[in-house]
Amino acid sequence: MFTIVGSGFGLYGYLPAILKELGGKVILPEEYLPKVRNRQELKELEKDIFWVKNKELAIEKATKVIFTVPPNYQYKTVKSLFDDGCNSIQTIFLEKPVATSPVKSIELLEFLESKEVDYVIGYSFLYLDLNSNFNTLVNSSAQIFWQWSFMAHHFSMDLKNWKRYHSSGGGVLRFYGIHIIAFLSKFGYDNIEESTLIYQNFDEPFIWNAKFIGENLPPCNVTVNCKFKKNVFNIRSENIDNSILLNDPFSLLVDRFDGLDKRVPMLASLLKNEMLDKINRNKIYKNINSLWKIVENVSIWRLKK
Repeated sequence: MFTIVGSGFGLYGYLPAILKELGGKVILPEEYLPKVRNRQELKELEKDIFWVKNKELAIEKATKVIFTVPPNYQYKTVKSLFDDGCNSIQTIFLEKPVATSPVKSIELLEFLESKEVDYVIGYSFLYLDLNSNFNTLVNSSAQIFWQWSFMAHHFSMDLKNWKRYHSSGGGVLRFYGIHIIAFLSKFGYDNIEESTLIYQNFDEPFIWNAKFIGENLPPCNVTVNCKFKKNVFNIRSENIDNSILLNDPFSLLVDRFDGLDKRVPMLASLLKNEMLDKINRNKIYKNINSLWKIVENVSIWRLKK
């Protein structure tokens, strides 16, 4: 039995992934009911949900808890679950970044392991069909150049939410760049030669440049710009035939005709724990946090003039 903590992406992403893709069961607090009814693509799912009075009761009855909330709230809430004696929880699905910093992220995962609770983290790029092409680029031994540019929603709408601020777990590195860190870490990249964060307002970095290295791997030069007017998602080297040239990473996913988010099947894969066994998966997550920590430690902040 799943429950979801977070009424945004949790409802329009994970809810249909559970009910329509997996045929699973979901228990939700009644406060989410208006949001389900107000979304055309979710209305039909209302009858398939077990409704209870509040979040606490939903968590108490669930064995699997999905978090789609800001990292600071996620960190505090996950820890508090076990203060309340929620011993029925078997698996926790965490949003990225796990916490507002790599140090806190490492701490939270160690805490979950001490409680013998399984966990899965929503690093989306690990579930996209990028591996084959990237492996070819790596084997060519030529330097790799990864560019990801777009206009983040909080910039286009001038929203002052947590996704904007580095200290809150947002910004170009912690909210977006973490996907690339996760992907490169899984491929064996474990160090970095340089990393620069560019900002106009402090704590709001919007460009990240970095150069990743790993044993027997070609350098991977990364540029992420989340305040760019054109959408670009390119992974290339001199070996043009195997380059990945897209508008955005989710162009790899098939558009749906039922109004649901096209990431729903990807989320279903994540919920099925398809990425290796528990021991190897946890090792991958630890390596990701270690690389993230290295990136943060060497990053230089520069003011864009």
